[in-house]
This record gives sequence, C-alpha cells and structure tokens, in this order.
Amino acid sequence: LPLRQWTDPALEVMIPVYIGLLKSVALHVAASPADIFTFLTMEQQFPLFSSTIEVGISPKSDSHARSTCLNLVVAMVRISHDPIRTWISNAQTDVHRLSTFVCTRMMERYNQMAKLLTGPVVDHLRCNALLGQLNDLRHQIEFINQLLSAGIKSFNVQFCELFLRSVVAILLENLAPKKGRQFLAVGVSDVDVIPAPEGLAQLSAVFFVHLWSLSYPPLTRMLAVALFHKKSTKLWKMARYKAIKGEYVITRELNAIVQSKEDGGGFADNPYRRELFNVLSGETGEWRLIPVSMLFEGALASTVLSADVLKGFGLLPNFSVAHSSYPESELEAALSSYLLRQHITKSAAATMALERASGTALTMFARLVSSKDKGAASLLATSPLFQALATAHGRFCDHALTCQKKTGVSDLFVDLTQLSIRSRYPKLLSRDPVSGLPYGCVLDKTCYRSLMVNPEILVRQFRTVGSNDVEDCRFAIEMALQFRATCKIIHDIANHENNSRTTATTAPADFPTIDWADDLLLTIGDLNKKPLKGTDLDLRGRMVFNFHAATTRFETKKLPEKTNSETNRPRTLSDEVVLRPTSQLVLVLDPTDVFVVKPVGRREVNRGTIICGVSLRKVIAFASDQEWLHIAIRNTEDVGFLIKNGNMALHFDTIGTSLIVKQYLERSQSILRSELKDQIEALFKEWFDSPAVVMSSSETNSASSVSCEEVSAAS
Repeated sequence: LPLRQWTDPALEVMIPVYIGLLKSVALHVAASPADIFTFLTMEQQFPLFSSTIEVGISPKSDSHARSTCLNLVVAMVRISHDPIRTWISNAQTDVHRLSTFVCTRMMERYNQMAKLLTGPVVDHLRCNALLGQLNDLRHQIEFINQLLSAGIKSFNVQFCELFLRSVVAILLENLAPKKGRQFLAVGVSDVDVIPAPEGLAQLSAVFFVHLWSLSYPPLTRMLAVALFHKKSTKLWKMARYKAIKGEYVITRELNAIVQSKEDGGGFADNPYRRELFNVLSGETGEWRLIPVSMLFEGALASTVLSADVLKGFGLLPNFSVAHSSYPESELEAALSSYLLRQHITKSAAATMALERASGTALTMFARLVSSKDKGAASLLATSPLFQALATAHGRFCDHALTCQKKTGVSDLFVDLTQLSIRSRYPKLLSRDPVSGLPYGCVLDKTCYRSLMVNPEILVRQFRTVGSNDVEDCRFAIEMALQFRATCKIIHDIANHENNSRTTATTAPADFPTIDWADDLLLTIGDLNKKPLKGTDLDLRGRMVFNFHAATTRFETKKLPEKTNSETNRPRTLSDEVVLRPTSQLVLVLDPTDVFVVKPVGRREVNRGTIICGVSLRKVIAFASDQEWLHIAIRNTEDVGFLIKNGNMALHFDTIGTSLIVKQYLERSQSILRSELKDQIEALFKEWFDSPAVVMSSSETNSASSVSCEEVSAAS
C-alpha cells in the first residue's frame, strides 16, 4: 500500500524497519548485481528502486529517512551492471517522480530564501538563516551531480529538461525587471530595505552562481546559452506557467539557438543577457553587481565552456578576425564602465563589488592568455579594461594622498597604510623566491567559489562604520593596494611567464595568484626580517645604554627555548635573566626598533642575547621620571619582567641618561614617521611609464611617475 494510506503511529514504527530492509537489500545488489538483480525483478518491475524512491519523496518521511533513501537511489543508479542501467533508462515514471521531487525541493528552498531576503539589508538573524540555506543548497547540487555522474543518458536528458522548465525558467524570469518598472539601486546603505523584486533578482543571480558547480557538461552549456547567448526563446515564460506541451521542447529550442536555426516565431533578443551586462556596468548599484560579477567569473573559469564559446557570448575578445586594434568584448566594456565611475565613499557593498570586479577582470585576462590566441598577449596592454584598472588605481592613490592632508587623518595616515598592507599581505605558507619572506596578497582568496556560501552578499550581519574622513582614507588605501596587485599580476599573465615577485598560473578553472610584497611594501608594513629573541646581537656601532628592569617581583616561569638562526645553536635564556630583575641589561636603540639584550659575559661586551624587541611604530608615548623612563607600547605581549600590560619601565643610573634616551627615541620616531610618509607617497605615485605598461617593483625606482590625471586622460 502507498505510505499515504498508513497512519502516523504505524509509520513511526514501520518506516525505520522498512528502510533498514531496503538498505540491506540495496547493499547486496551493489555487491553482487548479476546474481541478485534477476531475482528481485518482477513482471518487468524493479520494486527495490521504486520503493526506495517512494519512501524518499514521501511527505510522511522525516529528514533522516529521506536522506537515507536518496543516498540508496544514488548508489543504485551508479551500479555498473547493464541490466540495471537498462531498466532505469526505461523507468520513465520513477525517473520523472525523482526529478520532480529534486526540482521541487530546490524551488522550495528558493522561496524560503526569498522570504528571508525581503526586508532590511542588515539583520544578523536573517543572515545566519541564509547561511544555513546556502549550505543546504550546495548539498542539493552535490546530490544532483551524483545522480548525473552515473552516466545513464535517458535519465540525464529527462532530468535536464525538467530542471530547465521547473528551476531555470523561474530564475531567469526573476532575473530581469518586469515591464514598466526598473530595479532600484538598494543594498548599499545600512538603512536600505530590500523590496521583493530586487530580492528575487539578487537571489536568482546567487542560484546561477551555485549552478556553475553542476558537473554535467550538457546542462552547464544549456545554462550558458540561456544566460549569455544573444538570442533567447519565448518558451521560458511559457515554462514558468507550465504551458509547454511535449517532451524535450526547451532542450531542442536551445540547440536550435546554438545552431542558429529559427523555429516557429523565431528568436528574440536575450533580455536576461542584457540585464546582466547592465548590472555589471553598475547601473543598478553595487549590491546587485556582486553576485552578477561572480556569475560572469564562474562562466570564465568553467572548463566546460571553450574559449570560442566565450567569444561568441561576448565574454572574451575575439582575436580570430582581422583587427587593427584591441577587439574589446562586451564584458570588458561593462566592467570598464563600472571601474571608471567615482568610488569615494566607503561601504561594505562598494568594497566587495570592487574586489569582485577586479577578480572578474583577472579571470578574464588569464582565460584569454590561456586560449593561445595569436597576438592576444601583445595587445593586452592596450585593453580598455586594463587601462580602466590602471585609472581606478590612480584615482584611489590620488584620493588617499588627498585624505592625508585632512585634519584628523594626517596623524593616522602612516598607521592606516601599515595596517592595510599587513591585512592585504598576510603571512603565507609559501615564500617569495626573491626575498624569502612569506608575505603576499592572494587575490583568489575572495574568488567567487569562496563567496558562494557567504550570506553577506544577500543580507549583511552587522552595520558598517559610518562614513568619515578616516574610513574613506582607509577605503582608498585598501583599494589602491587591491588594484596595484591586480594590475601587476595581469601584466605578468600577459607576459606568459612567472615574474620574480608574482606567481600566476593561467589554468582557467583554478589559478592561484599571489603578489609578493616588494621592498617598499615590506618597509612600510614593517614586514622585514628582524633579529629573533634568543639570538646574539652584535653591539658594535650601535647606540647602547645600560639599565635595570623596573619590577622587583620574581618570575618562576622560564622562557621557552629559542634557536639561534645564525649558528643553529640551541640557546636557553639564562635563569639569571628571568629570576633576577636587578641584573644589568643593555638597551639598544636602532632607527626603527628598540632591543633589550643581556650581555653574554663580562669579556664579551660587544655581544648580547636578545630578550625582547619593540618596533618604534608600536610606541605610543615616552615619559621620564628622574632616573626612570616609561615607554607605552600598543599591541604587544608581556615579556617576563620587562613589559607588563603594555608598559616598559627602565631604570638608568642617572637622570641625564634617562633624558638622553627619551630625546633619542622621540627624534628617531619622528624621523621614522617622516621617512615612512615619503615612502608611502612614493608607493601611491609609483605606477606606469605609460598607462598600458605595469612596472615591476625593481623598475619603479628609475621610472618617471605619471599622475592620476594623465592616466585618466590616456584611458
């Protein structure tokens, strides 16, 4: 009897046992299909397959029973036994029931997410709920991949047709605006409220981004035709209202579009393609641009879509035809239009949109070079998109230098730049082959794959900091660094070789891109190599002063063992240094750092063991009190008896020595900040010989800088 005819109390007892039986039989079939399959068939029926589908799709089944049965279905369709595969190919009714269930579940999730999306753009509860929905959507697509990877052709064809009618048609219709109403530019300000039409359009773009994860090539190609081909079919609207009669109608229609064979009333211009390019150019705001740029990036990174197909869609420039200049594609024109807009005020949507626009451009250039088109690399420097990236970089540099002169920003400008560099160039597992340091900017860490399950592209969890001069300056600095790294890597990809400071692989699907920090970034970000604790320091030629530590409290915990990097000799700090705070120590003053060392011995006066080191950039203030000198330090850990809660207190022999050390430190800090300002200004003015050629860091010192206005005029 069907499950719907059983009562709920009976099902609670029966279904777990029944599923156990199905699972046991399915495992035996998978282990010995030739021996058991014939025994289980009855009047051209395979009850095990039909019953498993019935239990899996029944509304009476709970989530555990449903997932177990669907996994059993996947296991059965993947059995490599010809009689079983032939039977499944002919089981049209069961395949249709299963396909309908999968598509219905996906659309139910779509409707649930649409309800969550409508409302204020900032809501941590809805953001967390959308995170769970996005993860479940990823699992649903993985289940579809498992079904289609079985390779049963008739099963796959029937599923694709139903998927196009039930899912893709609705996503496409919600992607484009309705007649008489254009989409509003919402989602940028924290006080914005997302209307239902804008929410559905945003959600449709996110769903299409996830659909690039489908591993069945024919379905991926049909999705690309529906989105990017210049022509479209009128059947999408009919499919939404379930007005299509016949089998495999949409599949044949899409094939006719590709073959340029008009049927019936002909094909119309693709409104969904037009809307996507319109959003990519920034016409509907930056919130809408984020998932749409991810959608284009997924198409460019797909291994299923060849370079010729992408050229036909207008996503890559076509170098196969005769040309005297760079053949700009529609994708490049849309991205250039967005990048050449004024981006001054910081917002969460603006930061993410600019990062995604630069990431899409990077993916496009890498795919173009990997296509091996003759003359593509030589003309890449003249690309309007490349020049737009250069112009955007120049504008952000110019805006950062302008903000530096504002009251309240000038004192923080050096610190803002340093923090931005350290944030954009974190410590990596690999190392720069030139400097040997592990600091690099990984531009694909925020690629579309990592953002697929990020609910921030739909509803933000927290409000952003209000716009002010400091935040606008920080935003300009971060974007200047982003576009600097992007242009350097694109230049390296264009040369089709690995630069000494850039690692780039031009595989279209997944190419890691790392811009290693050059000498200028290492200096400004305070990332250069420094002497390690526990190593010996040569004191000759350095400014040194003897002092005693301030505390009188004894420490009982020994410092961990350190390794001398120069001699590879293990060194344990002396117990005398840890347990006797009255021991004689030496303060070493460098132009950029302060070191506390313990003399090696009475005879070794020119050599000492480093106990701790502090950068002058971390010093907040100095205060002298007779023989005492107090140094306030930020973002530092306690170091034995030397630094407690960010305070270092040093006791010198005389008042004069304390004053001399204070004056020297203040002068050194002032000189350091002045030099850093000059280096930061050089960083933001360092760019091109011409707008079309990116200079490497080694070429920067000898090249003349070009102002932002000149770059903009050339673009």
